[in-house]
Amino acid sequence: MKEAHFRIRDLTNDEYASLKNLAIQLTGKPSIAALAKQLILEKLGKNDHKLSKEKAENQGQRIEVRLQSPDLKELKERARQSNMTANRYLAMLFQAHTQKAPVLSTKEIEALYQSNAQLLRIGRNLNQIAKALNSGSQTAISTHLLNNIKDELDTHTEQVADVIRANWERMP
Repeated sequence: MKEAHFRIRDLTNDEYASLKNLAIQLTGKPSIAALAKQLILEKLGKNDHKLSKEKAENQGQRIEVRLQSPDLKELKERARQSNMTANRYLAMLFQAHTQKAPVLSTKEIEALYQSNAQLLRIGRNLNQIAKALNSGSQTAISTHLLNNIKDELDTHTEQVADVIRANWERMP
């Protein structure tokens, strides 16, 4: 793919504002470059590259929120703890609030992923134990092995409980 760069010089403030408004109408974004690209591609008969306004509206829009310094620090800290950006963290909180359903943070998804990986290992261990017991051969299933499986199950249960608790705390 190639790039083409160009400048539009000597625009008045009104012309610039009009171009931005036209860009929003035709592309869903206030980007004059996106508007220019769309118009050029349309002239070339390349309508398949056209960015529809509906598609742009579903991609996400920008909103600015002003916070006091202590609130901003708290937001950034909570986002960091959840392995998320401040913007993504705010979007997650809003989705959880409007949907009245839990929306998981990156950290919570990672915890559930790890928990499921542990469950798979536990399942394999249990299958090996069942196979050994069903084969009729003499087995040396130790209490230690069973305690390891119990410990893994306890860890899994704690991780899931932490995720559920975190979601309850976020819910209004």
